[in-house]
Amino acid sequence: GLSSFAKTEKLFNFKNKKIIVARPLLNLTKEDLIYVSSIVFKFYVKDPSNELEIFQRVRIRKLISNLKNQGLDFKKLSLTISNLSSTNETIRHIVEQNIFKNVTFLNKNKYLINFNFFLMPEEIIFRSLSVLFKNISKKDYPPRGKKMISLIKELKNKKYLKATLGGTIIEKIHNSVMVYP
Repeated sequence: GLSSFAKTEKLFNFKNKKIIVARPLLNLTKEDLIYVSSIVFKFYVKDPSNELEIFQRVRIRKLISNLKNQGLDFKKLSLTISNLSSTNETIRHIVEQNIFKNVTFLNKNKYLINFNFFLMPEEIIFRSLSVLFKNISKKDYPPRGKKMISLIKELKNKKYLKATLGGTIIEKIHNSVMVYP
């Protein structure tokens, strides 16, 4: 989402290589960018695609413009996006800790999850399971949200459960959960 682009540098995986995308001009206004372009390159190009509403960036810019007209301060919006990014980083850290403390890696594709894993807030459980499912299934995306939420409820409420989701098998016996391909 947008919160992932609040930073001027972002690390991406591309064809099993780590790439840093640097966006050093991200915090400049359009007017400042036009000025820099006219000084450095001696010209400014108006990109006609910036007017086509088929692109999400154009719709977002128009939305921001409408929000400004209704009194929303862009600096406050930018701060909110930055706060969301920081919150996301915090959640990511808690997810890592949840997995580290409450998951035993039996082998490359088999995990044993203890009871404490499910004592965390719902969002942490959801994201932690998403990480585990992605690792086991080798898929780019975790299972759908509704199915994950349903599975979490069942895991919390039932003593015994065997289910499949997102290319994994999930077995619960008493207070332990086994996840494997």
